[in-house]
Amino acid sequence: MKEDFIEQLKNHARDVRPSAEWFSVTKQHLASYMRLHPQSTKPAYQATGISWQYIIAPLRSMTRLTPAFIALGAIVIFGTISATAYSSLPGDALYSWKIGINEPVESLFAIGSAQRAQFQVTLVDRRLTEVSEVLAHGGNTGKNSATARVQLEVQTVKARTQIARVASQNNEAALDVAINLDAKLKAHRELIHLLETKTVDDTQTEVRDTISSIEKTSTAIATSIAELEKKNQDSAENSISETDHASLIQDKIKDLDGHIAAIIDSIKAIPDDSPLKMRAEEQFSSVQKLRTHIDALEAAKKYSDALKEIHTLTASVADVEALLTITAKASNDVKRVITGNTQIPPDIAAPDAPASSSARFNPTVSIATDKTQYAPGETMIVQVEASNASSLSFAMSWRTGCQSNYRFDAPVNITEQNCIQVMTQVSVAPKSSHAWIFKATAPRAVGSHTVFGEIFTYGKARGVFTVADGIASSSLQTHPQL
Repeated sequence: MKEDFIEQLKNHARDVRPSAEWFSVTKQHLASYMRLHPQSTKPAYQATGISWQYIIAPLRSMTRLTPAFIALGAIVIFGTISATAYSSLPGDALYSWKIGINEPVESLFAIGSAQRAQFQVTLVDRRLTEVSEVLAHGGNTGKNSATARVQLEVQTVKARTQIARVASQNNEAALDVAINLDAKLKAHRELIHLLETKTVDDTQTEVRDTISSIEKTSTAIATSIAELEKKNQDSAENSISETDHASLIQDKIKDLDGHIAAIIDSIKAIPDDSPLKMRAEEQFSSVQKLRTHIDALEAAKKYSDALKEIHTLTASVADVEALLTITAKASNDVKRVITGNTQIPPDIAAPDAPASSSARFNPTVSIATDKTQYAPGETMIVQVEASNASSLSFAMSWRTGCQSNYRFDAPVNITEQNCIQVMTQVSVAPKSSHAWIFKATAPRAVGSHTVFGEIFTYGKARGVFTVADGIASSSLQTHPQL
């Protein structure tokens, strides 16, 4: 049946022919088109055998690309100015660009009220650093230091306003940001106080005015912190059971112990003749006393009192961390005034800018496991270590609290999730090392496995261990840097 139908179509197609009317209409259309579009009889001009089209066409293409070149040039110019403005101080030509363009652009990347509040605290830290810089320059005081102080006061108001907004949504998050702000204010006050003892009379007046301004702000922040702590305490007492209180305290203590361990390492790395070491040790002694007192309260099951002391301990730990971090990142100009060491070279980069590659600490990174062989799913210890073989102390710094992590059987994309969150700076003493210790679960697949470790931005290492049923070893296995 299908073949018959196809044969019928073929027969019908033979009978289909254009009509005389169709031929007539088509002929008229073609004649009309030829009259409207006559063929040129003039030969194309060729001066040297090369058509002008080959010269003009690229020029036309370049004309169309002109907006792109202009945009690219504008981006390069804008980026150059912004990078230069980053290190500017009050009184410099590009300082207005820094606070009027650079920082508003940076703020766009802060998402959420808590992050925006933290960014405002970062800007307070920046304003305080600028104050120290201006005062350390000695002859660059007067009008410039007054400008720096005004900018500081304006920025602290912005930070406090943003913290209040966070408090209306998340009281605990607001408390964390407020404690951070207070710690930075106290640390910079200590640094500026050291400048006061090393500067001449005219500059000392400016220093005292700055310290007075910082202390007024600190008093206001301390009041806000007390109010936020009381709200947190009332909320915990009304909504958390005694068992949950104990669990909450243990979680907070575990986190704080990581910070305390990092502080101990940082203080050990400070030279004994540094005025900072004595001040840091004084502050840290109060941390140790609070930590011991919390253990006693927890043992006596006085959970409410222990929670109050944990809030105090959190603030004290933040104070010491801020003092160590801010002093470590102080510019050479500030350090030269404080220490009286004229051999310290002048600054090349801004205080907040990353260190140059020539001065960067390149540690030897290794990874170790507490045993060479494990049972499937057995708890294991992974240790990532940075070793300093030189005769100088070095500081390792990060933009976030995440410093190190590990991963099994996959060298790519060692994530920052679940990594140790401690200080954003760690000092490594001469001929010494710093270790990050992780508790892990051995893979369940029997056989040889690879463990990869990384100290973010500083280096990677890898090692091998075995998973087997009924096999155990007590030796520490250390693996080299990648």
